[in-house]
Amino acid sequence: MSLARVSAILVVIWIVVSAWIIATPIGGVLPAATDHAQSIDFLFKFMMVASVAVFLIVQGFLLYFCLTYRLRKGESEDLIGSDIHGNTRLEIVWSIIPTIFLIVLTAMSFKVYADIVATPKHAYIIDAVASQFQWECDHPSTKPEIKEFNTCHMPLGEVTVKLHARDVIHSFWVPEFRVKQDAVPGYPTEMHFTTIRTGQYRLICSEFCGVGHSEMYAKLYVMNQKDFDAWVKQQEQANSGGGNLSNLSFSKDIEPIFTAHCAACHIAQHFANLNLGSYQGLQAGGNVVPGPIVKPGNHKASTLWQITGTTGPYPGGARMPLGGPYLSTTELTKITNWIDEGAKNN
Repeated sequence: MSLARVSAILVVIWIVVSAWIIATPIGGVLPAATDHAQSIDFLFKFMMVASVAVFLIVQGFLLYFCLTYRLRKGESEDLIGSDIHGNTRLEIVWSIIPTIFLIVLTAMSFKVYADIVATPKHAYIIDAVASQFQWECDHPSTKPEIKEFNTCHMPLGEVTVKLHARDVIHSFWVPEFRVKQDAVPGYPTEMHFTTIRTGQYRLICSEFCGVGHSEMYAKLYVMNQKDFDAWVKQQEQANSGGGNLSNLSFSKDIEPIFTAHCAACHIAQHFANLNLGSYQGLQAGGNVVPGPIVKPGNHKASTLWQITGTTGPYPGGARMPLGGPYLSTTELTKITNWIDEGAKNN
């Protein structure tokens, strides 16, 4: 088979594979939830198409030359091939083409990067605080300020996330957003994007941060403006002491408190559906705490109330969550009323 025919076959293969790469939407597997996603997907496909070309050229001609110039049966092992040295035209071509490709790739990458770091004028601001091993999302524009633990709500539109770390380096990553940013202790960082798709996503720490790294994730919700405004109003009422603090539901009122403040450290032993166990199995430190975790009808005799309250003394020697941030007044009131109402599993 001639070199020209091999070249033609490789070109056809490259066209077919490239067409498949271009036609296959990444969003079909991983939805695009921000404005950056489409440009990053395009950049990824551009690199894939170029990588296929390089792979076919190198591997295709390598295989061709190995087969064409192999030692055939009956030929001497000392046979000397043609004396060929240098090809200036070929060397210029294989130097110029990669150079042009890298220049184009650099320009495209810089354009995408510039869009990512550009600060929007009217963005909704979220302060994301990372610590081993949980996410805290604060909303500084709300009064009183809304603080979320292991959940994060944001509206459709321009969003700025200001990142902080309390202990070690973490990284804010939502796969559907296609962007991520490190949270560095003592060095505030930011990320900017415009959300374009509502839904529930998974906020992941993508920087190894300790033994609980694999469990450091949160639920992130992108909501339309009407639903987001309603959620903000509900949270502000709850934080200011408003809202219903009687006939409390375990699943709606109590379990979210535990998920936000306790679940990162404590083993999953169940009272009803409450993952509190016996406070054994802390990842770092802690003592075995005697007594009933929840004593229905008597919050003062319940370890859950004693160990999270504001006054102490605290079973085990320290107030929980260990090192804070501690439960709000509204959260403590909910726990108190839920226990006194019989600690119903509903």
